[in-house]
Amino acid sequence: MKYLLTAILFLIILPTTFSQNPDKATTNRINSYLDSIRKDEARLRQFLSKMPKGADLHHHYSGSVYAETYLEYVEKNNLWINKNSFAISDKQVPRGERSEWSRVSSLKTDGYWSDIKVKIIGSWSKLYFDYVSCPNDEHFFSTFDKFSIPETATFNEGLQEIKQRAISENVSYIETMLTSTGFFEAFQKDEIFNNQLLKLQETKDKSIQTKFAELYKYYTKENNGIFKSKVEEHNNLIQRLHINNKIDDENFTMRYQNYFIRVLDPATTFKSFLISFHSASTSDLIVGVNIVAPENNTISMRDYWLHMQMFRFFKSVYPNVRTAMHAGELTLGLVKPEDLTFHINEAVFIADAERIGHGVDIAYEKDSDKLLKHMAENKIPIEISFSSNDFILGIRGNRHPILLYKSYGVPIVISTDDAGVLRTDLTEQFLILIRDYPSISYQDIKTMIFNSIEYSFLEKSEKEKLTKDLEKRFLEFEDEF
Repeated sequence: MKYLLTAILFLIILPTTFSQNPDKATTNRINSYLDSIRKDEARLRQFLSKMPKGADLHHHYSGSVYAETYLEYVEKNNLWINKNSFAISDKQVPRGERSEWSRVSSLKTDGYWSDIKVKIIGSWSKLYFDYVSCPNDEHFFSTFDKFSIPETATFNEGLQEIKQRAISENVSYIETMLTSTGFFEAFQKDEIFNNQLLKLQETKDKSIQTKFAELYKYYTKENNGIFKSKVEEHNNLIQRLHINNKIDDENFTMRYQNYFIRVLDPATTFKSFLISFHSASTSDLIVGVNIVAPENNTISMRDYWLHMQMFRFFKSVYPNVRTAMHAGELTLGLVKPEDLTFHINEAVFIADAERIGHGVDIAYEKDSDKLLKHMAENKIPIEISFSSNDFILGIRGNRHPILLYKSYGVPIVISTDDAGVLRTDLTEQFLILIRDYPSISYQDIKTMIFNSIEYSFLEKSEKEKLTKDLEKRFLEFEDEF
């Protein structure tokens, strides 16, 4: 009898096993609480700071490190500062130009450093931006070149900052775009290929895939030594940074996407595709490939079909490499109406994108109903970044298509894009979601968070591990609530 009573007591105090979905009473209680605080940002922040957030899948490393971290390097190394443009230089400034330039130490002595430091942070981010001096999107995209010197010198500090911030926000995984995999050496046939590719694009000639095979052979076989050394150099950098900084642990995991820039000539872009795909196919840490830079750039617009055809080619050569794609990061007025009709379509139907980043112009896309149904049926998620879409495009509130995507059942994930430049974090993205969209329920939010693990480019076993961890985090969160 004594043992029977012990067993009964043990079963009574044994924790209940929870699934992704809490009991109905808990869900209703949390939904009621969220409804009561939707317009109370302080309470929303308090609630969301504790909530598990899964993964941040649309994440640019360089733009996610805050400007203050880059400035610590500038200050520590006593770099040169242009007092008018706030440009920085790690080279000795010619004597004839020194009226505009000063070292940090001189600015400190003269009492100007504190003031200039604030202006540099404003130049490197949206902080203090006046919405008048230049277009929002131009200011945003110009920031990256400005902090390129400290960016490449502070990878260790930047990775640690991103990791520690993620842990403090209850984010368990980040898939970040780190270092551009360029292949910029000039080759004898580059200009010939440029002309040939542009002519094939003019008529949308499908034989372009055959031409790509010729380029692939030329750059990999005839220039094999340079090609291989580029891949090895890039992969070794990622491996070294990841291991030396002990990035993965029981609380956090990080993986990397290669990216290349869409505003270069066709041959250089093809070479960048080549390095990015081959690198991702030969590294366990690099899980995907992406394409970046403004979509409304003249070359981006001219060569969009060409780039999608390149994706199609390289996915046939490297079928195991995953692809996410910036597509539809456009709005009416930024480009002509007819230029809003094809970006997501071609990313999905030509390039076979596995995730779409931003996708703001979806309502303007040709046959958007068919496109949305296809994305839903084929589980092609949309990466939503509210602060980014607001600052760059002026798209917020009921102008944002998130509810359109949701109505079709397209998987949604919430992301930051460039938290440092945008002076934000993942918690604020969920705050905007709850504050601005009253129809979004707690269960909707949880689905988006679990989506961020499910639609990551991690291996199956890693996804299962992070999903179990996420379930445990929600169990604790909901139990405390």
